[in-house]
Amino acid sequence: MEFSKHIDYPRVLGLNADDFYDIDGDMIEMIYSMNAKKEKPVSLYATCFEFGTLGESIFKSIQSLKAMLFENSSYFTPQNSRFKAYTRQLIKKQFMPSALEWRTKAYADFKKSLTGILKYKRIIEN
Repeated sequence: MEFSKHIDYPRVLGLNADDFYDIDGDMIEMIYSMNAKKEKPVSLYATCFEFGTLGESIFKSIQSLKAMLFENSSYFTPQNSRFKAYTRQLIKKQFMPSALEWRTKAYADFKKSLTGILKYKRIIEN
């Protein structure tokens, strides 16, 4: 991709909606929709980042799927408190890791990639 030469961060997969999988009703779509409904919409560039938290092995993918299935089940079907607590623990591990090392690296990666994207799109200066 052309932009990868300009961004000093190799893990940015794309800059446009066509570069990613579709999510109907995602957070970015909501932000643009809310802005459009304002009396005076502002110039807006919204983005999001996904940082792997569990790893890429088959086992880790199954753990991730399990967490999402349990969370979905808890939302739509009444569950006992033990199941809900376990589900909360799985989701927190997946989406809010507590390890300082992971958080520090995720923040540094976010800052570096966002700066590269904003410079590439000429939203901020080099």
